[in-house]
Amino acid sequence: MFLRCKNACPPGGEHNMTSTNSTSRRRGGRPKSEDPRADQICIRLTQSEKSDLESRAGAGNLGDFIRAQIFGRKVRNPDTVPAINREAWIELAPLAANLNQIAHHLNAGKSVAPDHIQDIIEQTCELLTEVRVGLLTGK
Repeated sequence: MFLRCKNACPPGGEHNMTSTNSTSRRRGGRPKSEDPRADQICIRLTQSEKSDLESRAGAGNLGDFIRAQIFGRKVRNPDTVPAINREAWIELAPLAANLNQIAHHLNAGKSVAPDHIQDIIEQTCELLTEVRVGLLTGK
């Protein structure tokens, strides 16, 4: 539909616009599933059975865990981070902060002492070597 507007029209004076009283407005958000989960199954559990299920599901969603068990899918638990990864993250955090500060200074047009950059590069190489060895050996 072509509507005529009063302000800021290009030569020819028409824009391709929809009218404001249209009932088929697009809404944002997640698209509707073609096969939504609308059916429910209710079961009764003892407190110990429920506790066992919750502990086996870990930090993940209990419904997703049960569905994965029933249909033979792999259970994904994104909240489980191996200890070695957590340790590597902690070790690399100060180094990442230093690198970010250097990048911020350089992007702001400020100078950074070459000695400081060299120290950060050496620390980075040492920590990367430690992380790589840790990932290969689990230590």
